Amino acid sequence: MNEHYSTEHEEHRYNTSTTTTGTIVECVCQVPDCGESFPTKKELIKHHGVKHEEFTCDKCSKTIVGVHKYKWHQKICGVQFACDYPACGQLFNTKTERRVHQRTAHENPDLKQPCPHCQKLFTKKSLTSHIYKMHKELICKLCGKKTEGFKEMQKHRKEEHPQSP
Repeated sequence: MNEHYSTEHEEHRYNTSTTTTGTIVECVCQVPDCGESFPTKKELIKHHGVKHEEFTCDKCSKTIVGVHKYKWHQKICGVQFACDYPACGQLFNTKTERRVHQRTAHENPDLKQPCPHCQKLFTKKSLTSHIYKMHKELICKLCGKKTEGFKEMQKHRKEEHPQSP
């Protein structure tokens, strides 16, 4: 993939501005929506590897942007943490996910758990209702506008379609 990038997208990595005497004034990143400039080509190349270069994980095929994030991903990819409770053995990607599972499924099922969207805490029963009211994507049948949650849809209908039932 690095070979692909260097042959297909060379202009994004090494575009520089020069004076009439041929000295480099600055090296500007040409990746869309970036435009950062650097005093040397070496620093531009380093910036590109850190901020823009894409890597594909051999284990999970996930695309990661940036060499540092890719190296970190390689260390943790495929590592899973099993629930310690007998006859469970459910696997989790992080220790935190495993701990939340253990507390909510085994130690105290009524213990509040975080909403995956906003991290507020709810009992298992009220979490389902909360997600529907606050986070589920709904589409207005009258105009097609998308809203996040039932409450936002109610607000939209009241403001935009006050005459509708």
